[in-house]
Amino acid sequence: MKARFNNSYFKTGLTAFIVIAASLLFFTLLSRWSGIFEHARNLLAMLNPVWAGIILAYLLTPIMVSCERAFLLPFAKSICKQEKKARKLSRALGVICALAILILIVAGFMQLVLPSVVDSVERLMSNMDRYVNAIRNWVMITFATDTDLEDTAVNWINTAFRYIRSWLETSVLSRADSIAASISSGVISVIQMVINIIIGIIVSAYLLFSKEHFAAQIKKSLYSLLPNGVVNRVIRGAHEIHHLFGGFLRGKILASFIVGAICAVFMAIARMPYIALIAILIGITNVIPFVGPFIGAVPSALLLLLDNPVNCLIFVIFIIALQTFDGYILSAKLISNSTGLSGFWVIVSIFIGGGLLGFVGMIIGVPIFAVLYQIARTAMRKRLEKKKLPVATSAYENGETY
Repeated sequence: MKARFNNSYFKTGLTAFIVIAASLLFFTLLSRWSGIFEHARNLLAMLNPVWAGIILAYLLTPIMVSCERAFLLPFAKSICKQEKKARKLSRALGVICALAILILIVAGFMQLVLPSVVDSVERLMSNMDRYVNAIRNWVMITFATDTDLEDTAVNWINTAFRYIRSWLETSVLSRADSIAASISSGVISVIQMVINIIIGIIVSAYLLFSKEHFAAQIKKSLYSLLPNGVVNRVIRGAHEIHHLFGGFLRGKILASFIVGAICAVFMAIARMPYIALIAILIGITNVIPFVGPFIGAVPSALLLLLDNPVNCLIFVIFIIALQTFDGYILSAKLISNSTGLSGFWVIVSIFIGGGLLGFVGMIIGVPIFAVLYQIARTAMRKRLEKKKLPVATSAYENGETY
């Protein structure tokens, strides 16, 4: 008698096999998670030049597009009669212009700013003893009636300045000297760093030149794997994320560069010390929303206070005016789309980003959190509309239930 093939039993057995295999794979991954994580981290480290190229391409895209629209595309059309060849020529020239601007900025920083920063740090170290004595004398006069508190404060000051001096010597000057020595002697690590930079620039050039083609390939892959409606929602969400994240990040970086330059010009006119060091500190920390200006201004003001209290007072007044100008005029013009986050969520996103990724996380934490906030708000709005409930938050403030 011929046996019959039972399709339902086959499907049940196949399902059970897949579930068991997936469970075994899951527990295997859990038991070897540290090794897998280490391999994944090594793989990501190997791709550092690629990530650098992607970030460079993302940041240089507005420069390239602006150069194309302003003068490169009309120039290319005047040379090439065919539209396609003119656009290719315009794109190639745009990539060259964007990379040339990047190289000029980096070269200018290395030639003009970096030596000034090293000189400022050396001057700070040479004046360290004078600063310590000035603070120690102030503590002794202020707490003259309480010797125990005076001794505690003096010991704390001595410990703090010893730590600062050690950090400057081991982490700043020695590293700068070692980098210079490595460059002169041709150490392998420096060569590897240069190679990574070159690879990153090449990757960014490829991405800039063919950004539409790469975007089309990604879209094609999504349509081949997912339903059309899902892909359409993903594409709309990607455009919103790009508009929010890219606009915020590029605008904030440009605003911070302008703020640092204004600070340097003002300090040069006022003949203040540590111009390069303080201007770079103000510019870099200004990238961090909300708390960044305070992070940069407080140590800068204390540094000037040790040198000259009058300069410190002038600097504080100037920083208040500069941050007012940046917050209400400069950043508002450069960042066309606000994050939509309240001050509370901005602080939360800064601390979470800083805890996970350090200083870089403090910079990108706000736009990433804003993107997630927008996604969650859109999903919540759709759920409420499906349940025929009010969408406005104010409708839930009266204590009524629905």
